[in-house]
Amino acid sequence: MCCVQAMKASLRTECKCHGVSGSCTMKTCWRTLPSFRQVGDLLLRKYWRARAVRGVPAPGGGVRLLLRRRRSGGTTQPPPPPRRADLVFLQDSPNYCEPDPARGSLGTQGRQCNRTSSGKLRPAFLLR
Repeated sequence: MCCVQAMKASLRTECKCHGVSGSCTMKTCWRTLPSFRQVGDLLLRKYWRARAVRGVPAPGGGVRLLLRRRRSGGTTQPPPPPRRADLVFLQDSPNYCEPDPARGSLGTQGRQCNRTSSGKLRPAFLLR
């Protein structure tokens, strides 16, 4: 669902004029997506900024998403709720270092695995 919302938010309007010698007696406009690279960069930035949440019962039914508190830090303020545009996740990623046939993961056979790595190699284009 996040991808569809990101694509809708990134739509832009393009127009073309029609007429003798570009007089623009008639103008045709349409909505278009940015390049595939731009959409991919947007989704990758959202992925790196994803926020961990937990679901709690909401008054009147349903579920309300609250940010999980970080284990370190001594702040007494609760974190703000996630915004609608934030990418959130309920569960941490599984351990892909070890084989897990139930998930279809072969693990990192034949190479070293760093379980403590954040895996967040940030290419220069993400730091803009």
